[in-house]
Amino acid sequence: MRVQRSRLLPAKATVHDGWPVTSAEDTVLDLVAGLRSRHVVVAVLTDACRTSVVSAEEILRAMGRRKRQRHRQLVKDVLADVIGGVESNLEHEYLVKVERPHAVTIRKDVEYDEFATIVELDGRVGHEGSGQHRDRRRDNAGARRGKSTLRYGHADLAEACEVAGEVAVVLTDHGWTGQLTRCRPSCTVTEG
Repeated sequence: MRVQRSRLLPAKATVHDGWPVTSAEDTVLDLVAGLRSRHVVVAVLTDACRTSVVSAEEILRAMGRRKRQRHRQLVKDVLADVIGGVESNLEHEYLVKVERPHAVTIRKDVEYDEFATIVELDGRVGHEGSGQHRDRRRDNAGARRGKSTLRYGHADLAEACEVAGEVAVVLTDHGWTGQLTRCRPSCTVTEG
C-alpha cells in the first residue's frame, strides 16, 4: 500500500475501513502527476482504462474539476486516443510514431479491413495465455481470407519510419491509394 497526501481530501474522498480513499479517476490523475516519463504516463492511462475500473471520460471530467494537473495536455491527448480505440502503450506508440506522422491510414485495433491487412502489435499485455490463442485464430482466419499480417513490438517502433514503409507497401499491394508522407526531413520513407 502506498499512502499519498492529496489536496482533494476530504472533499473528494470516501471512507473505507477508516481510511479516506479518492475515486479511481482522481487516483489515476494523482499517479500521473507524480510521473516524469511520457511513456509511463501513457501506460498508466491506457492500463487504467483497459481494466474498466475507470473510463477515459471519467478521468477527463475529474481533470476538468482540477485547476492544476501535471501533464494536462498529454492526458487529454492520450485519453482522446483511448476513446478512439487505443488500448495499450504499444498501440498508442504505433499511432503517434507510425500512422499519424506518416499518414498511413485509420486504424481499428490495427486491422485495415478494406485493405486485407492486419498489424499485430505484440506487447506484453494481451499476448499471453488466451491472448495468444485469440491472435493466432484471428491471424489464421485472416490468412484464409487473403489478409496479410505484419507483427511489431516496442523495439520495432524505434524504427517507426521503416515500419511505416513496410505497412504502406503491404497496404498498397492490397489496393490502398493513400500517400505516405515523411514525418521529418531525415525520415526514410519514400513519399507518394
